[in-house]
Amino acid sequence: MERHQSWLIHLAAAYLGSLHSAQDCVQDVFVMALTKLDPTLPEASIRSWLATCTVNRARSMLRAARLRRLVSVDRLYARECAQADVYPSLDETGVLAKVMELPVRNREVLVLRYYHDLDIATIAQVLSMSENTVKTRLRRAKERLRRSLDETAGG
Repeated sequence: MERHQSWLIHLAAAYLGSLHSAQDCVQDVFVMALTKLDPTLPEASIRSWLATCTVNRARSMLRAARLRRLVSVDRLYARECAQADVYPSLDETGVLAKVMELPVRNREVLVLRYYHDLDIATIAQVLSMSENTVKTRLRRAKERLRRSLDETAGG
């Protein structure tokens, strides 16, 4: 489990925007894995199962957070700090900030593909969608990110 912890935290942070929330999310997934994971599964299946559970748990945490409170200035500041902690080199270029501004449906495919180097088939399995849907979302996310970066650059 320890070998999966780091990349799962990055995955959860991409959804939640907070390093601490991401750590809580992954801890919840590991607790679930102790009771439900079949230890005879091959490594690739375990990785996909953990990624799926992490994405689902992060989505649940986001839904719960939306019901409990509105976004506050403090939370936005904490999100910026967490992004810098999780992806420090990317934050310096400003690309991460633009990725984090994208809607979740765009952000999740970009993060899984380019930050975690997952292939299209694995992303489709993790997100429970077809490979063609993943390809379409990835193309649209890249277009949206490109437009956002162009606007920032002034043209």
